[in-house]
Amino acid sequence: MSLIISGLTDYSRAEGFQLIAAAVTKGRTADYVNIVSGLKGAGLVPFMDSTVTLSAGGTCSFTNNGTSTFSEVEIGVKPTEYMEAVCIGALEGKAMMYEVSGYDEIPYAETFLGLKADQISKALDTNYWLGSVSGGDAFNGFTVQGAAKMVTITGSTSSVYDAIDLAIDTAVAADSTFETSDSVAIFLNYAKFRTLQKELVNKNYFHYNPASIESNMEILFPGTKIKVIATEGLAGHNFLYLADAQHLHIGTNLASEAEGLNVYHDMITNNLYIRAAFYAGTGVSKAFFKKAC
Repeated sequence: MSLIISGLTDYSRAEGFQLIAAAVTKGRTADYVNIVSGLKGAGLVPFMDSTVTLSAGGTCSFTNNGTSTFSEVEIGVKPTEYMEAVCIGALEGKAMMYEVSGYDEIPYAETFLGLKADQISKALDTNYWLGSVSGGDAFNGFTVQGAAKMVTITGSTSSVYDAIDLAIDTAVAADSTFETSDSVAIFLNYAKFRTLQKELVNKNYFHYNPASIESNMEILFPGTKIKVIATEGLAGHNFLYLADAQHLHIGTNLASEAEGLNVYHDMITNNLYIRAAFYAGTGVSKAFFKKAC
């Protein structure tokens, strides 16, 4: 994406939608969970579950062999903001090396705003998991929003591998769908992900595929189809989470008046003001599991 600040008026020029949309939805967590857009406030999102039983045919009767269950999950989004003032004069003296004629173009606007978008994305990824309104965050993350549905797994484990193995066994024992679902995943921090790689090498379970690991930062846990995902939002957090990712929801509103990365120049103060405003929140519709690792 190319985003250049150009044609600024004396007062304001909004540079918006695509940049903040990328920041909201491109985090590691958002790559796997369910994104619900168009929310402003609380929304009830419908979900359907279904079972099918095959039986002997060849009769003229009708037997109901299936069940469809409908339920709802509440996702409450909250206004979320980021603001920063950048002094143009200070930039000219330290970084620009020349005066910006008319302040109508910043030479490195794309890099500058791209970095801000990446930082917003990382901060959002942390809030998606660990955000707490009572702790000063804009919205509650999965661990707070889904506290009533979260199962904390006890039991001593000596390695990340063992912690994941126990988490899978516990989840499957509680709900057999965790064994068959294609969207079950383990989320943990980058340091624990690296530790797991070393453990798998020592167990001769891991055959390194640079293209796969370096681009996706995920691996399949041996003997399962469960993805283990290195997650930016869990940095420094020594717990892993096993969840069916289709039941972890991120809510946002990317088409409201309170969104976008807005940039404007104030002639009086000679500041470049940056403001990102959007709605974000989370929801959890099924039990997930937490294990110290």
